[in-house]
Amino acid sequence: MNDKMKHLGNWGSAVLWAWLLLACWSCLSFPDFFISNTALSVFLILVIQILLFSDIKKMILLRDKEWNYVCIILMVTIICLFLADSKPGAFFTICNLVLLLYMSDRWEWEFGPQCIMMCACVLAYLQWLFWPFLTTEQRNPNMAGTVIAFLTFVLLTFLERWVQNEMARNVLEIALLIVSAGQLLLYHGRGMALALLFFTVMKYFVPSAWWEKEKLYKLAFGILTVGSVIFTILYVAAWKVIDPDRVIRIFGKRLFSGRESIWLEFLERFIKHPLWGTGTNFTIKSWVDFNVHNAMLDIFVIHGVIVFALVVAYIWWKMEKLYRIHPRNHLFITAIAGVMAVFWESVTDMDLLWTPEFMIWSLILVVLASDPDKIQEKKE
Repeated sequence: MNDKMKHLGNWGSAVLWAWLLLACWSCLSFPDFFISNTALSVFLILVIQILLFSDIKKMILLRDKEWNYVCIILMVTIICLFLADSKPGAFFTICNLVLLLYMSDRWEWEFGPQCIMMCACVLAYLQWLFWPFLTTEQRNPNMAGTVIAFLTFVLLTFLERWVQNEMARNVLEIALLIVSAGQLLLYHGRGMALALLFFTVMKYFVPSAWWEKEKLYKLAFGILTVGSVIFTILYVAAWKVIDPDRVIRIFGKRLFSGRESIWLEFLERFIKHPLWGTGTNFTIKSWVDFNVHNAMLDIFVIHGVIVFALVVAYIWWKMEKLYRIHPRNHLFITAIAGVMAVFWESVTDMDLLWTPEFMIWSLILVVLASDPDKIQEKKE
């Protein structure tokens, strides 16, 4: 595909993504996106990007090994959802994640399209920062903390990429971190507070020598994926051992505040069909809506062991590839610290996978892909 078509496709995709993001996250009245299903909308934008920046002939002839693996994941996902008699919407949970991973080293958005996205992010950020003054509509405090923190990760990555003046960049970074911390303190968002703390430690306090140790990098993603599922099992076991009525408080909230019963219910259902999972065609008793409250556990119990193993292997392989093609500069450290923080936060929530939040944090990878120091790998 010629450069002019790619250029127009990038600008068009950026406009669509910005429109969709603001349609989801605007506190004020904003025109609805022309497709009502948000997950389908993100899927179509990702497909456009794949068509623009992939070798379609190579993909059709099955010579793109990575694309072949993505197709295997998607086909196995469909089969498992069928065997579980699941609702079809669950397919996009896996589909959009693996398509994003596929695109993570292929994005070619330059400053202009990225600016469109950052303008949308800033508009959403300011609205959620001042929403009590903009609307009388009640907002979920946990959601407000999540939006502010995720947008902070994205904006910090953008600053590292494009703001060359070190003093200006540092002042803006400090301001964003202070505001984000203040918002989380205001809303008692312990999950996001820990994610922000995790991000801050990884970006500012972890020695640069650590980032040069590939084994530690891989271990971190191993803990954030498989370790996330193990954590839920241990957490439920601890709840069973400790008196569930015992009041242990963190940020004013009980340590055992409901997730343990949700995880236990999903795990008990999962045990009956571990290979293809539970699907989504049922109602849970432990919570008001269908929410696993752990992104990796969601993949594990809803889609089964096979899909989980395929997806986790792909995450590990892709994160290793990003490590290999990017120097450990400030942009890479900021971006990966942000991605890790999202995984960390999603140990107790679903924001890694839920489409509205997915639209925000995925922009970290879009900005990272524009790293001018990125190593161009030889074609396979």
